[in-house]
Amino acid sequence: MSPAAPRLRFGRRADPAQETAVAEPLLDVKRLERRYSVLVEPHITEKVTDLSDASNHVAFKVAKDATKREIKAAVENLFGVKVANVTTLNVKGKVKRTLRYRQTKLKDWKKAYVRLEPGENLDLTALES
Repeated sequence: MSPAAPRLRFGRRADPAQETAVAEPLLDVKRLERRYSVLVEPHITEKVTDLSDASNHVAFKVAKDATKREIKAAVENLFGVKVANVTTLNVKGKVKRTLRYRQTKLKDWKKAYVRLEPGENLDLTALES
C-alpha cells in the first residue's frame, strides 16, 4: 500500500471530503452536556477522607455508563485540577428487608476514585455551602 493511498475503514475508503462539518459543533455541545451529567455527586465517607489525606484521592458517584476518560475530563474541566488517574468500580445495591419479611433491592451504582496530581487540591466540603 503506497503512503498516498487512503486507508480502508470498515471496507470503505476514507474520504475527508465526505466528512460533514455541520455535525462537529453538535458533538461539542453534547460533549459539554455530558461532562455535567457524568458526575452525580461526591461520595464522602471515612475511607475516602483517609484516602484524601494519605494519597490525594477524591471519590464520586458517577453515571453507570461513564468511562474513565469521561470522568477525568469532567473533573479536570469542572474543578480546574489535574487528574493523575481514575479507578472505577460497580457497587451492587443492597438488599433491604421491609415489613413482613419482604425484601427490596437498592439500585446498583458506579463509584470513581480520582487521584489528583501532586500539589493539586480539591476541597469538596467548601463546594457544598
